[in-house]
Amino acid sequence: DAGVVNGFAVASGEWWRIVTSMFIHLSGIHILMNMYVLYLYGQVVEQMYGRLEYLAIYLLCGIGGSVLTILIDPSQSAGGASGAIFGVIGLLFAATRRHHAVLGREARVVVAGIGTYIVVLLLFTFAVPGISWTGHLGGLVVGAILGYLLPPTGVETLAGMWRTPTGERLRGQMPFALRAAIYGFVVAILAVGGFFAVQRLV
Repeated sequence: DAGVVNGFAVASGEWWRIVTSMFIHLSGIHILMNMYVLYLYGQVVEQMYGRLEYLAIYLLCGIGGSVLTILIDPSQSAGGASGAIFGVIGLLFAATRRHHAVLGREARVVVAGIGTYIVVLLLFTFAVPGISWTGHLGGLVVGAILGYLLPPTGVETLAGMWRTPTGERLRGQMPFALRAAIYGFVVAILAVGGFFAVQRLV
């Protein structure tokens, strides 16, 4: 109860709930299902972006789910890694289609049909009572934005493989400052959304 996200609790000063809620699960089957999906897709994201960025992506997506929840349904109490996991899946969908990452066979098998899988997950989200659709959708949107804007660093992309006649890359890696600015932009959006949600409830 002290860790789930709830808009009125956050407005009373318990800001930690925005983060702790993504590490709390409501039953054994809840955490087993989430960890299985995270095992399948998380390892691909870690391969594509590295451990540090994977951690940042996971946390930002989970926070995105919490922020949308306190914005739209502040009386709801929600917990679970689903928002962060939806974000991981959304990032994979956007990144593989926008940046055309060159993946190994096992990763390609995991990512194949991910668009259809997202549709199925969303249908399940809205069809089953008691599921925090705001948490799922908030994480998905943040993940899709990050995946669209940030090319992978741990694997080649088709665009990065094109070279000039002299052997130079036509498109180099994204500068660190620009990557940091994109992460900062997403953090700023989440901070503003959380602040606005709290101000309405104070």
